[in-house]
Amino acid sequence: MKKTIIFVFCSLLSVSGLLTASVRAEDKPLSRWQRFELENGLVFFTQEDHTTNMVSHHIFVHTGSRNERPGITNISHLIEHLRWGGDGGEEPYEKQLKALGGSTGGHTFPDFTDYIDSGPSEALELMIESGAKFLSGIRTDEDRFKAERDVVLSEDLLANSNPNYVAMRHLFSTAFQAHPYKNQVGGWRSDTENISLDDVKIYFETCYTPANTAVFLCGDFVTPRIVSLITKHYGSLPRGREVPTLHTVEPPQNAEKQVRFFAPVSNPSVWVGYHVPGLAHEDVPALQIAYSVLTNGRSARLHKSLVEDQEMALTVNPYGAEKRQWRKDPSLLVFGVSLRPDVEPEKGKMRMICEIEKLAEEEIDPSELFRAVRREMTDRITCIIYPVWKLWFVTSRTEQAGYYHALTGNPDYVLNLIESYKKVAPQDIMAVSKKYFKASNRTTVLLVPEKSVQIERGGVR
Repeated sequence: MKKTIIFVFCSLLSVSGLLTASVRAEDKPLSRWQRFELENGLVFFTQEDHTTNMVSHHIFVHTGSRNERPGITNISHLIEHLRWGGDGGEEPYEKQLKALGGSTGGHTFPDFTDYIDSGPSEALELMIESGAKFLSGIRTDEDRFKAERDVVLSEDLLANSNPNYVAMRHLFSTAFQAHPYKNQVGGWRSDTENISLDDVKIYFETCYTPANTAVFLCGDFVTPRIVSLITKHYGSLPRGREVPTLHTVEPPQNAEKQVRFFAPVSNPSVWVGYHVPGLAHEDVPALQIAYSVLTNGRSARLHKSLVEDQEMALTVNPYGAEKRQWRKDPSLLVFGVSLRPDVEPEKGKMRMICEIEKLAEEEIDPSELFRAVRREMTDRITCIIYPVWKLWFVTSRTEQAGYYHALTGNPDYVLNLIESYKKVAPQDIMAVSKKYFKASNRTTVLLVPEKSVQIERGGVR
């Protein structure tokens, strides 16, 4: 175990003397990642791990649904789909990688889009070559573009068949007036139906530039070779234009908002969102601990009160706790409960809000605070150490580092959070609760069961 801890937290050895002139290396004490930058602005990070022959090559393009405008919402997700499938008669990259024992995939988020390649170390150059080729420009014809657009539209139909997904869409579109966080990653169907291949190419050329991209590599390799391969394949890409800066700032919410959403569900749910700052803000550690006190585990306050003591609810956060709901810009901190069928949604809402607002009215007991801090630290540390125990999970390291880099500029920001948790005091929990968990800062969606009406030939039954 001692060797494992040292491996994870010690800085990597400098290899600056072995770098080409087009690369600058930056070594920071106690950083788990070594940072490099190409002349075209592309930043890449490396972390060697020779405990297994697996590698992860993870591309983070710092554009997502927050960069979209009305008319082209969902275009980031559509471009994500266009990486795969092959072009020009070549065998698709995913098949080449699978033949070597690897896999590939991607995700679209509000603040970034990521492309994940994992496999044995002998596949690493193929991963890098494919990533650079994709970043060099959209290569597809009209037929393939329309086929992928149809796939995305099918995913949209599937997502919108889930009432909880639609409830979250209502929550964000109601809570936000100006900022593009009001749009779900899946955008609006009418936009997707009308996005053209020309729209895709213009958006790609604007946002998918080396200077707007970070590449993370972790696993069984030697860093000088990786520097050489990245320089060879990614270094030839032109820098491209400057990505437009998003200037829109969401104005403060000064009135409670509520939506009653009717759907054919068997039991009601309540979703409450409070406006909170972006991940790098100084209030976030205390907010995360407050959120843990309320939602993390069976001993958390919402579960104890609503599920066990009052027997009003079935589960807390039924659509998932959204561990990555923190974003680059100010967003929403979301609480949810799935209620029993006989409980009125308004009653469930009031009981949930009552528990949330107690944090602003009563100073938390130090022992409860200690448990919450320990849970949050354990969750974060597990993300760091667990992949070392499960040797093939190098991908989760690149995934975590890229997430924090995209939102804060620091791939090791999780270490800052862990240190900050230790300093959170009971009065800090009360202060952030008073500041953010108030009615004028709150948006609520009540998911209300609606009896289905069957229309048959001859009338309504």
